[in-house]
Amino acid sequence: MNICKQCGLFVSKKKIFCSQSCSAKYSNRFGNRPVSKNRRPCPDCGKIIRNKGTQTCVSCRAKRQHDNTGQMMKKEVSRERISAHARRVLKQSLASCLVCGYDFAVEAAHIKPVKSFSEDTLVRDMNKQDNLLPLCPNHHLEFDRGKLSLEQILNS
Repeated sequence: MNICKQCGLFVSKKKIFCSQSCSAKYSNRFGNRPVSKNRRPCPDCGKIIRNKGTQTCVSCRAKRQHDNTGQMMKKEVSRERISAHARRVLKQSLASCLVCGYDFAVEAAHIKPVKSFSEDTLVRDMNKQDNLLPLCPNHHLEFDRGKLSLEQILNS
């Protein structure tokens, strides 16, 4: 009789584990797993990439998407990507709302509305830093609905 290497139960002469479950648990704890051959450096920053199908690391992929979005026209991009691009442009300024100082959830509000731009306008032209304001969701809604003017925001 032998003893199971994982749980200590008695097993038959030729076996070293009492079940497949014990064998798997033991292998997960002590087994030697092969090292992935998919590791390679990111072409942009040199960070090691482990995923098989990706070209760049996560941070460089986000930067490339941001750059690509900026070079597209309004008609080629969804409203969500325009907003994401605007947030990234204002990333440093999104610390707090210009009106109330709220800093938990801050959005990038467009001074000149996105709908007023033609369909052939580039996203980077709509999302220039001088066309964006960091506002909390409440003041953003008030600004978009005309309840809050640009002068009131800049004077507060």
